[in-house]
Amino acid sequence: MKSKIQWYLTMIIFCLIIIPACSKWDDYKKYIDEDKIYPQKPDSLKTRPGKNRIQLEWTLTDPKVTSCKILYSQEGILDSITVPVGTGQSYTNDTVRVIIDNLIESNCIFNVISYDDLGHSSLAVEAEGMVYGENYEKSLLNRTLRSKSVDNDGLHLQWYPTVDDTELGIELNYKDDSENSKTVFIADSIISNTIAGFNVNYPFTYRTKYLPTPTAIDTFYSPPNEDRITFTSELINTERPFQVTDRGWWFQGRFGDAYGWTVNAAAAQNATVDNFAQYALVLWSWTGYSPVSGITNGKIYQTLQLAAGTYSLVVTVQSTTALVNSLKQYIVANKGIVLPDVDLVETVALSWTSIGAGLADGTVVTCNFTLDEPSVISLGIVGSIVGMQELRFRKFELIKN
Repeated sequence: MKSKIQWYLTMIIFCLIIIPACSKWDDYKKYIDEDKIYPQKPDSLKTRPGKNRIQLEWTLTDPKVTSCKILYSQEGILDSITVPVGTGQSYTNDTVRVIIDNLIESNCIFNVISYDDLGHSSLAVEAEGMVYGENYEKSLLNRTLRSKSVDNDGLHLQWYPTVDDTELGIELNYKDDSENSKTVFIADSIISNTIAGFNVNYPFTYRTKYLPTPTAIDTFYSPPNEDRITFTSELINTERPFQVTDRGWWFQGRFGDAYGWTVNAAAAQNATVDNFAQYALVLWSWTGYSPVSGITNGKIYQTLQLAAGTYSLVVTVQSTTALVNSLKQYIVANKGIVLPDVDLVETVALSWTSIGAGLADGTVVTCNFTLDEPSVISLGIVGSIVGMQELRFRKFELIKN
């Protein structure tokens, strides 16, 4: 008797669960006229966001469908467009793609209905999609530039890593050495890059590119940033005692590298300040003593940003030994961030003056030059020497006439 009661209770509970569920599953039938012909409704309806526009995409395999109507509302105003199906560019391989332009930045709901030539309509299919616009674009941030520097190889940029998964990268605009406008794209995975041939006389601009969703049809950009490589307008560390870098007196406790001066690899081999010579700036080579014997194309210089005008680079010599006639040494002024090689000085430099042999302490050598416009300019020494030769300098002074 007890088992029968349990069986009845089980059946009652089963019916209470199954009967309403079946009723709810069939509930859609009350919305359908079983005598009416329904064309295939749009299948797999998707939205792809864009800038003040959106793309809708769906599939159709019913050959009777000849058009679809898209209904949507913005700011309480109902609108619609009708799309022919089976012809034109909007229909390819059973897939319909439609772009709706001139939309307001907002989240929108779209309903799509299929029609045949007899006026029969399908059930509506609904999809939701985001329309992006000016407000979204204003909210975008530029990737942060960590550092910038320039040398013979070009403009060196260091970036902080991206923190936004929707970033695609950075678009950077600059001018090259021939003053041509150039654009490069720096992918989001890159945190350091070099721009060869960068013209330091012009700024560079950059903006960050975004794709708000993987399926978006438009890309967006942050507001652009403008930056430039800046240089001081005055020479530094210009006279005895010349200060050395943190490397100190690295050779024999006597020679070090001049602070604030750019020194190329050739000149750097033997260091550029001698504390036994009253801390003079030097280009030197002593066979059997210096790290290398002889220097070819040594350069010691500074790069400045100067206004238009006429200038004199006045260099006071401490001493120069007898120089080999076939080798050249110069005081040079040159536009840009480098000095020309020694064999090109007389043909390409903005201005130059030869350094004589056997000059006495206090001899002044002057290099005059004129700038017609604000310019980046490099000033200093270029020369080649053999073993047992030395050029020592007391002071460098830049005078605007």
